[in-house]
Amino acid sequence: SEGALPAIATVSLRLFPENPGGEARAIAARVADLRSLDPQGTVAVLVAAHAHAVPVIDALEAQGLPALGVDLVPLRERMIVRDLVQLTRALHDLADRAAWLAVLRAPWCGARLSTLTALSGLNDRELLIEALGNPERLAHCDPAERSRLERVRDVLRAALARRGVGSAANWLETTWMRLGASDAYQARELEDARAFFAALAERAAAFEWRAPGDFASLLEHLYSAPSAGENPVQVMTIHRAKGLEFDHVIVPALDRATRGGERRLLRWIDLPSQASESNLLIAPTPPVGAKEEGDLNVYLKDLLRQRDANERCRLMYVATTRARRTLWLSGAPAVSADGTVKPDKRTLLAILWPALAARFETVAGADAPAALAPTAPLIRLLADWRPADLPPALPLTQLPCAYLAAEPPEFSWVGETQRHIGTAVHAWFARLAQQPLPTDEAIGQAGAAVLAQLQRLGVPAREQERAAQLILSAVRRTLADERGRWILSSRHRETHSELALTGLTGGRLRSVVIDRCFVDESGTRWVIDYKTSRHEGGDLEGFLEQEMQRYRPQLEEYRTLAAALGPQPVRAALYFPLLGAFRELR
Repeated sequence: SEGALPAIATVSLRLFPENPGGEARAIAARVADLRSLDPQGTVAVLVAAHAHAVPVIDALEAQGLPALGVDLVPLRERMIVRDLVQLTRALHDLADRAAWLAVLRAPWCGARLSTLTALSGLNDRELLIEALGNPERLAHCDPAERSRLERVRDVLRAALARRGVGSAANWLETTWMRLGASDAYQARELEDARAFFAALAERAAAFEWRAPGDFASLLEHLYSAPSAGENPVQVMTIHRAKGLEFDHVIVPALDRATRGGERRLLRWIDLPSQASESNLLIAPTPPVGAKEEGDLNVYLKDLLRQRDANERCRLMYVATTRARRTLWLSGAPAVSADGTVKPDKRTLLAILWPALAARFETVAGADAPAALAPTAPLIRLLADWRPADLPPALPLTQLPCAYLAAEPPEFSWVGETQRHIGTAVHAWFARLAQQPLPTDEAIGQAGAAVLAQLQRLGVPAREQERAAQLILSAVRRTLADERGRWILSSRHRETHSELALTGLTGGRLRSVVIDRCFVDESGTRWVIDYKTSRHEGGDLEGFLEQEMQRYRPQLEEYRTLAAALGPQPVRAALYFPLLGAFRELR
């Protein structure tokens, strides 16, 4: 057929009896062949459950084949995270001998088994941290490893001295870095460590992590970040693959059950009905040790068993129909005493077995007991490893702390009451910009709330009534003004109220808060500052011009900082809510 690969069978059925490791390695070899024969072809590994993907992903990584698997490999299964968990346990419990041995065995130290035996014997009464400081115990260790042990001991002692100082995540990460862990693992593994530290910091900040016993809940729903590459092997569940197609599809672990035999307190099922939407049947699980189950329980158990079988058939159909060119189906089932394979009824292999049992090829040698896997090579830092020297600090040539300036809110009136009135008006406008504009009646009904706000701000009781009237007057005047409604409108783009910005203006670092900022329908960005000034008497224009000159430097600074928000031209203006006046900076 078009696009066929002569060296690759269109459909491959393989069994690796009691040898899941051999199955994973064979799949990696299959992917390597597909990559050499069809570099542009898409390859997918589809699994019925997340746990089934772990050995396959490990085998692909061992062969250097890029794989992309989202939410498939639990973070707790990654070796770098396991070492971090053991380091945390050791630092929290000096008597946790297993954790301390794991710390000394981890790549940042890599102590050999003979060294660990010399430091920790059967029923040993000496803590490992004490043994590391005991010259007699160290004398029995390999001389070539003493420098490693001494370096790790010094780092751990310093960490224990700082325990409880600062955040748990920072303390652990600092210790981990000083041990040399960032140089002890491959670069792609460091992403898992970053995810671990981020989750720990988030939980600790929320007071949801206090001790290593909380790691179970912390890591329960965390998965290793997928590695990326050009046309990677896509590893996903069969459910996620629904609706997708790939040139080459591999479906491993057909022998693994898709649902555990958990015992539930209640069995229930919704059955369709012609008279109503459904018929709900519920039956309690019989007590442990009961000789007989009720008829309803037996009936429900059979229905649920059949429903699960139908779901497995559906999964098998979805998995096999994702392939466009080649399909690989494999499993590593158990072998019975007579040497035959009898798939578990809860597996996908049991769906295929009645029709395809004779076509499955048993890989040569896979039916024999698997030989003991060779001991993994000991990976560790060099004996003379030391942290890299940091470059000298750059001299501070500008922006010393003395020049840091925070822009305080400005009000044109003097006195505490006037300042609180301005604060209340600004708060009103910030709320109005986020909701439909209220009616005059609704504003009038807010009088009690305004009085309560002024009371909280500390406005004297004799001035509260007058201050509340001014605040509501400013709000009414603004909503009655076409320009005021335009300023508060939510139809603009990139709208902000009380927008805090920090940046350089005039060679100084400035922090400001802009009352209102938005991009209008013509593509112009506006920065508007509210001024709750009052004017009594004549020459209103002269007063407004005077105010504009007074606040010109402030508006120019706002305009400069806002220019960094986007490519739009920036215009700045003052708005006087009590006067209904608008003046643009020219």
